Amino acid sequence: MSAGVPQHGLVEILAQRMDLRWFGNDGGSHCREVLVPPRAISNAGASCLFTAVNTGVPAFSVDGLTYLSARMPFLIFYELPGNAASCKKKLWATHKLIPESVFYILSDGARSTK
Repeated sequence: MSAGVPQHGLVEILAQRMDLRWFGNDGGSHCREVLVPPRAISNAGASCLFTAVNTGVPAFSVDGLTYLSARMPFLIFYELPGNAASCKKKLWATHKLIPESVFYILSDGARSTK
């Protein structure tokens, strides 16, 4: 085995799906499912979850949402994490970093524009 590869232990895998919904110029409603490739993470802590989710689909990362929000009249963002404390911390970290112009729906149903 190569150096740096664990000989034993637990591998945490993060798999997720994202749904993109929008209204087109034709007035129609559109939907696309985005499957995020599974990510191997070192642990299930909030910072690892944040990094894995933030790099899974660059267009929906904090930088991607910032880019999109500057080019759209409005942007609504919703996440539904698991019930683990680390998932909730990841949710709030994202909330703090996205632009104020993004309408962020928190998983408990609360709505925030900051």
